[in-house]
Amino acid sequence: PSDIDPDVGVEIYRYKDPTLSIGEVSRPAIVLFPNPVGETLFVRSPSIVTRVDVHDISGRLVSTSRPHQREFQLSTASLGKGMYRVSLEYDGVVHSFKVVKE
Repeated sequence: PSDIDPDVGVEIYRYKDPTLSIGEVSRPAIVLFPNPVGETLFVRSPSIVTRVDVHDISGRLVSTSRPHQREFQLSTASLGKGMYRVSLEYDGVVHSFKVVKE
């Protein structure tokens, strides 16, 4: 069914569909834990991580590593308390995460 609004001259369609869900999107997740972090950040990725950059809140690069692994540990012992952006590169794409250092 449709309604025509004579003032606007636009047809408005009402679509009634009982479906309330969408198809599942399955994509393996990157996991960084714990967050907040103490001395060590654990990383799990669906693909091999080729580069890890850690930036402080001002955007300054404070650490870079090249683990070439799916699961690894990142030492955060030298970082001061605060918020950091951890960027992981895998499959040619960079994924960034906010991490809090206690």
